[in-house]
Amino acid sequence: MAGYGPAVPNSRANASGVVSQPPSKVSGLLYGLGLGGFVDGIVLHQILQWHHMVSDISRYPVNTIAGLEVNTLADGFFHLATWVLVLAASIAAITAWRQGRLAPNWSFHSPAGASSTSWRD
Repeated sequence: MAGYGPAVPNSRANASGVVSQPPSKVSGLLYGLGLGGFVDGIVLHQILQWHHMVSDISRYPVNTIAGLEVNTLADGFFHLATWVLVLAASIAAITAWRQGRLAPNWSFHSPAGASSTSWRD
């Protein structure tokens, strides 16, 4: 993959200074899951109050105090999980950067693989 220069000089860069290993998709996947969970939790659970994590279970109805407490606790664990996903994504992105792998261009994300045209090439 031409066009990916190393962020930090290391042994993986060839003589021309270009990293031969393509960037990883792991951090993007983790960021997508974590931030998508944040949007769901903040907008749908807290602001609009459309649903909670266990609001479909008849043992925990949201129209009782006990049911709302259980739903709020489950929402809190969901938010904690999304926070952990964003933290893991940040660690994965920093690790990739330290290995000299830069962010991919737009063609890297296309379903057919890398195309010949890109605004970053």
